[in-house]
Amino acid sequence: AKDPKGVAQAVDALLESGLSMDPALVKAAVQAHEKALKSAAGAKGLMTSKADFAAVNEALARMIASADQEKFFKLLTAFPGNADLQMQLYKENNPAEAQAAYQAFEKLTQ
Repeated sequence: AKDPKGVAQAVDALLESGLSMDPALVKAAVQAHEKALKSAAGAKGLMTSKADFAAVNEALARMIASADQEKFFKLLTAFPGNADLQMQLYKENNPAEAQAAYQAFEKLTQ
């Protein structure tokens, strides 16, 4: 990493945020990911089903909603270069679709 100290501080922020989450919701998110990964492993192109993809996103949203919001939002800028990466990914997608997806996900976290 270009900034080992920054990464270490970001990992600390990630752990602090994770520790503030409801453990049952963390477990549910892990299980949703596991199911999606297993279905993707047996699928053409390593793609999971839309239902499994939706289940992962819903589980993540519930997990995030249970986090201490201040600790969670620190993650947006905690990792060095994350803001630039987010903007690059945003620009590579249809802006209207990206915004709609973000708003739908954000609504799930409330």
